[in-house]
Amino acid sequence: MERWLRHWLDNRTRIRPTTRFHYTRDVDNILIPHLGHYRIADLDARLLRTVFAQIAVTTNSKGRPVSGCSTYESSSPPRTLATSQQARAETDGQDQSRAGPAGIARGRR
Repeated sequence: MERWLRHWLDNRTRIRPTTRFHYTRDVDNILIPHLGHYRIADLDARLLRTVFAQIAVTTNSKGRPVSGCSTYESSSPPRTLATSQQARAETDGQDQSRAGPAGIARGRR
């Protein structure tokens, strides 16, 4: 899994430098330590729930949860890249609904 995560990260060519910084930090400090030793074929829903539960209770150097949430419940998993992208797309859709002719947003300065 570690090799795939690094490959995935290396192929993110159209992202901002700060996004790359955060992805690299999360891959190196969170995902690889928890998932890096598994083979992709070994991953299943049960294993991923267990690993993300462990991540949810892991704290950073400031004592805050690394996942951005204080507890993990199977009905509400930690936010993932996919859900972050989905939320961004929904937000972008709202912004576009307020756009006027030629995509110029109304009420913005």
